[in-house]
Amino acid sequence: MISKNFFIFLFYLLFIFSQNLFAQNINGFEILVSKDKISSITFHSEVTNFYFDKKNSPYKVSALGKEAIMIQTSQDVTEPYILHILEGDRKHELVITYKKDIDLSQQDNDFSDLKLLSKLIKDFNSKQIANPSQNNVSKSSENSNSSVKQNNAGNDNFYFLISQADKAKKNEQFDEAKIKYEQALQINPNNNYTQTQLQEVNKLIQSRKEADYTDIITKANIAFYLDKFDEAVKYYNQALSLKPGDIYSNSQIQLIQKKIAATKIEQEKQKQDNLYNSYISAGDRAVNNNSYDAAKMAYSEALKIKPNDALASTKLNSINQKIISDSIEREREKNVALYTSFINAGNKALEEKSYDAAKSAYNEALKIKPNDAFVKAKINSIDQKIVTDNIVTEREKNEALYNNYINSGDKAFSEKLYDAAKSNYNEALNIKPEDVYAKKQVKKTDSALAELAAQAEKELTLQKNKDKENEYKSIISLADEDYKNGMYTQAKDEYNTALQINKNDLYSKNKIIQINKILADTQAKQISENEKIKQNSLNTLQYSEIITKADEAFENKDYSASKLLYAKALKYKDEQYPKVRLAQIEEAFAEISATSESRKDSVSKEIETTKKYNVLIAKARTAYNIKNYSVAKEAFVEASELKPNEAEPKMKLNEIDKIISDSLNVKILADQYDSLTATADNALATQEYTIALENYKEARKINPDQSYYLEKQINYIEVLVAKRDSVAYKEKKEKEMMSAYNSGIEALKYLRYDDAVLYFNQFIGLADSTIVVNNSAYNIDNLVNFAKTKISDIKAYIIRTKLASEKKDTPHLKINNNINSLSGVTLYYPNPKDPSLNEIYVKYISVDFNSPPAGQLWDTIDFSVENKLISREIMAEPAALNLTEGSNNLKLICENISFRETKVYFKFLIQNNDSIEFLTGSMLLSNYTKDGKIVNLLPVYIADFPIILSGKEKLVVYVTKIFSISNEENLTFEINDRLNKRKLLLNIPAAIYNQQKQ
Repeated sequence: MISKNFFIFLFYLLFIFSQNLFAQNINGFEILVSKDKISSITFHSEVTNFYFDKKNSPYKVSALGKEAIMIQTSQDVTEPYILHILEGDRKHELVITYKKDIDLSQQDNDFSDLKLLSKLIKDFNSKQIANPSQNNVSKSSENSNSSVKQNNAGNDNFYFLISQADKAKKNEQFDEAKIKYEQALQINPNNNYTQTQLQEVNKLIQSRKEADYTDIITKANIAFYLDKFDEAVKYYNQALSLKPGDIYSNSQIQLIQKKIAATKIEQEKQKQDNLYNSYISAGDRAVNNNSYDAAKMAYSEALKIKPNDALASTKLNSINQKIISDSIEREREKNVALYTSFINAGNKALEEKSYDAAKSAYNEALKIKPNDAFVKAKINSIDQKIVTDNIVTEREKNEALYNNYINSGDKAFSEKLYDAAKSNYNEALNIKPEDVYAKKQVKKTDSALAELAAQAEKELTLQKNKDKENEYKSIISLADEDYKNGMYTQAKDEYNTALQINKNDLYSKNKIIQINKILADTQAKQISENEKIKQNSLNTLQYSEIITKADEAFENKDYSASKLLYAKALKYKDEQYPKVRLAQIEEAFAEISATSESRKDSVSKEIETTKKYNVLIAKARTAYNIKNYSVAKEAFVEASELKPNEAEPKMKLNEIDKIISDSLNVKILADQYDSLTATADNALATQEYTIALENYKEARKINPDQSYYLEKQINYIEVLVAKRDSVAYKEKKEKEMMSAYNSGIEALKYLRYDDAVLYFNQFIGLADSTIVVNNSAYNIDNLVNFAKTKISDIKAYIIRTKLASEKKDTPHLKINNNINSLSGVTLYYPNPKDPSLNEIYVKYISVDFNSPPAGQLWDTIDFSVENKLISREIMAEPAALNLTEGSNNLKLICENISFRETKVYFKFLIQNNDSIEFLTGSMLLSNYTKDGKIVNLLPVYIADFPIILSGKEKLVVYVTKIFSISNEENLTFEINDRLNKRKLLLNIPAAIYNQQKQ
């Protein structure tokens, strides 16, 4: 049977000598095709025809534009087929050979460069003539792309460096590639290709560092959770070498050091426990062997380790008793006098109050003389003694406690801390309810407190000014209430305020002394972060309650009380409203003062009325001029009531009513206008021109004053629509579309797979939205099918490569929670660019705004219409939360947490008060658990990565899967800029998350 290679060789011989080098005919080149994969061939000029020399070929050939074709098959093919191709005046005969598995570099064949093609043909022919017996076209074809690149390098050092750099980049030797590109740029500084490749390599180096950092942190965390602390520290230090000063790694190392220290302490304790247990066990074994001296020694050593240990003490006492018992037992038969020794031992133990030893001795004596009345009496006396001693001990304890309370009460009484004194005396009475002295002292404290209260009341009555007296009482009342509610700092400030009114106020001085003591006692206690948040919530609640009371007092014209309440509200929350009210109160006091002066100085009622009228008019005019129409109206009404015949109040009241009515209508219309234009702007940005036109036209009906802007937008959209529907526009869009496609092909040519995926995705997106002109030269369906297949092939190739690398590096561990780190492919992010930000795009030309930021982690990616629509809906909802953090003139605010089926949508507002724009970068939501672990809650969708100009703000919606979390835990949201120079962190209490979830 004739071999396949022999058949191919015969075919080559038929065409080698007819090869027309000047016409660039390509004859005998092998093209590899695999089942379910697409191979492509690109030529210099338009392909006019193609056909196989055999009918019913198993291969399908389709046009890919004018200069390219694609070849595919769905079955295994056992023999080669000859494909004839007409390219202008050139005729090519290529050998199509089936191979079960081909690499990406073998799928795409580029013969578009005639100069390089001529060199390739010459090399190919010389190889066939020189060594036809070892002909292997497959190898020639497999290396066709790399041969083109090497030939492109020529003998020039510049191209040699480029070739070396490209090879290093392909092999992911990015540092080596960077050095070669930089050396090439020293030879040819303006070479665009080298500059672009160097930028790419720098990005890849940074991306690898980020990936390496993430991998190392993952390994460190696993080692940490497995309590492999030395290994974890090694990995965290490696992470610090990649990111010097990394807060997370440093904090983890510190935590490990603490854990190691705690472990050492625990190990030392365990060591002591083991030694203690060994002594106890040795003592027990000695007891079993009747070696009581050895047992005593062992139990004594155990007591040295754990002094006063009940078990060791009991065993040691037991040995002593055992020694006594054994001694009695041994000597009982020999000498009755032993009875006396037990009695003596019992008596001695009794003198030393060792009642157990005494009873043991007496019991041993009873064994000798079971009915001995003396010994029984001794034992009974011991039992009574134990009871008596317990009673005495308890009595002495109570007596000491009683004396302590009495002494503390006396000291507090002498220092005039009557509340503390009374509390101590009452505690003493709990011990001795009938104690005469304590009762007497309680009466004294009550009298002293009553005297202080009476003194305070007396001093209040001596206040000359009624307003100050009322103010003082209000302050004392508020202070007492705060004191009662445990709000000591506020109470202290209010007592100090009272002292400013009455410097001799003993009641306030005494209260301040008591508060200082209470604050000193509680100073060591720290408030946790949750308690701070709860306190903030409590402050908000207190603020609202105080404002309500203040408004009520203000409406009742109780200005003294309302002034104190508004001032108190400011302590809870620094808001503008209380300040405005305080200013109005000062005006009211001025009015009252003026009225009072008017009464004193006026000679007649008319003069007094005129003065009051003038005050009201002045107040009303001031309020009217600053557009505070509610205050102005109130003042004009009062003025009109004083002087009904005056024209100015009536005229102004009519003007104010009209202004308020017009303002209300204007606000309604303005809200409608803003809503319509915002909807139109969003629709325009997303190229939904029909919706944009409808909303701009409706806005024009509401606000004709903005007709210039609206007409400009409407005309602009109509031009866009006309362009979109015009042949020229379609041709332009088709050109853009094919430019993306050709860039993808070019990227494949140089094995830049990330770029190829990016360009093919752009091409597919443009193909979906582009209306192709009639008689287009391109078969768009074929091109789209080819692009999609290539994307799938590239991803599969990268996954295989990465998994093989991971398997080689970590055969026992494989972790993947990041879709980006798995695929290694730059994701296309389908958000249209904002034309108004063209300057920013140019400024940051190296940043790919059509892809998520570097370092962005994902759970899965769901660019569904549902997520897009829900995110828009959530952006339009009013803010339900106001969780705020800020730094570097940037502010991050969590406004909403919304739950929809299996997903939770976090709405954040980013405010940029910095002098430069903020390029929104990678985001991450993390759960800090109670046991110290960190769980990353990766997104499935992010509505946008906006560019926020200086002085502007933008919304971001972060979507992740719904998760469960305890109220005691915390969430942290981190957002970076794309340049990794600025970062924002926001804590979200789990309690708030769970509250929104309900």
